[in-house]
Amino acid sequence: MACATAVVRILMFILNLVCAIAGLGLLVVGVLYKLNLNEATAEIPDSLELAPTLLIIVGCIVFVIAFFGCCGAVRESTCMLTTYAVILLVIFVLQVAVAVYAFLQIRDVDGLKEQFRKGLNTTFSRYNQDPVATETVDIIQRSYQCCGLDGPSSMKVNGTFPLSCCLEEIKTECSKP
Repeated sequence: MACATAVVRILMFILNLVCAIAGLGLLVVGVLYKLNLNEATAEIPDSLELAPTLLIIVGCIVFVIAFFGCCGAVRESTCMLTTYAVILLVIFVLQVAVAVYAFLQIRDVDGLKEQFRKGLNTTFSRYNQDPVATETVDIIQRSYQCCGLDGPSSMKVNGTFPLSCCLEEIKTECSKP
């Protein structure tokens, strides 16, 4: 029985150590993203700019929880292991609540698509008028190998197409996958 307990303690320590490292990784990625924001991110909707902040918060939470698990396993502390178990239970309840909320909100996917399309229309309409919009549109067109939100005709400027439309393989529209 003592051997099984030791194995469980070691496995719990290793698992929580991996989680702590993953939490630190999320924290570092979030901080690096926050520090390296460039002008092209000005076109990203505010709802997506929240991502690095969420990475930092989630990274900190994962690290703290994993720390309690590691310390509780190593020190065989009933108090730390109880705290760890309660935190995991709270997280489980929150996950269920978020899953239910997401399930209820998934019906509004069309509204989300429409909001995203309006943002893209605004960005595409400011091509050659705003350097940030121009760079963003060029990045989108190169990345998705497309030309114009609704096809090449929407991108013809002064009788010519932008260089980002002149790729070897190009799809007709950026709005269709």
